[in-house]
Amino acid sequence: MKIFHRFTMDPVDPYVDMFKTWGVICDTYSNGVEVYFDEAHEKTAEILAIKDELKKTPGVVGPHGWWVDFTEEEILAEPWAEMRMTHESYYPQPQKHMEWKKQVYENVCPAKWCGVGFHQKAPFRFAREFRMGRYHFITPYVVNEVFAVNRVFEVLQAEGIRGWETLEARIPNGQVSQAVKQFQFPHLAKAGLLQLERYPVFTCEQCGVSKYRFHERDYFYFPEHAFSSESDFWVMQEWFGQGRFNADRRLVVSRRVVEIALREKWKGVAFRGVKVLPVRSAP
Repeated sequence: MKIFHRFTMDPVDPYVDMFKTWGVICDTYSNGVEVYFDEAHEKTAEILAIKDELKKTPGVVGPHGWWVDFTEEEILAEPWAEMRMTHESYYPQPQKHMEWKKQVYENVCPAKWCGVGFHQKAPFRFAREFRMGRYHFITPYVVNEVFAVNRVFEVLQAEGIRGWETLEARIPNGQVSQAVKQFQFPHLAKAGLLQLERYPVFTCEQCGVSKYRFHERDYFYFPEHAFSSESDFWVMQEWFGQGRFNADRRLVVSRRVVEIALREKWKGVAFRGVKVLPVRSAP
């Protein structure tokens, strides 16, 4: 397991050149530089000290985030894993003012910063047919829903994988996409995350739902009764999100799903570590 850090900074800052000489990845964009580095980097303490010093000047340094990469061995050593999408494209329609959200979801919280959508009531609409290229999975911009090509569903069905349904995706002129379908996951985890105090939380005053910051470090920990063999896909009870408009529930899958995805070399999907523990246990 490796933990990586990232933050943005002013592209003309002299520290950028110094970071590059240390072997730190600095990707330059039109409005700034995104800095990436492994937590195990020998200069981590110095980089973070510089970042903290620069942060004293408003607007010089952007938000500091983390993410974790697990090896295949670490993921397959556990009976469950978090599944996440890595390929993002295509905006839901109508895009203006995010009108698609009212058309697709019901019981959407009216608070703009919350973004919780409780139940999907209609298929997503898109401006054109999907061109998937080498990818098997895709998630649309601004929403964390799972779409896949037909081959994925064929394999899962042939392998006896349980706990999933499909919903068509709509394209112009009332047509149904022939390239992808949307996954639907009806099973909600039987218990919530352990150690929720590790996650910054925001509770909406209008809908009363708590939204946690995205999982970025370490494993997800669950009590051992959170999942069962009746399904290979489980949706977490908790809502996650850190932007103004969106929130979603993370997806946990069985080791069988991970093994199939790795065997089939499916693109556009990745996995992160999950551990189930006796209720009284703590890492």
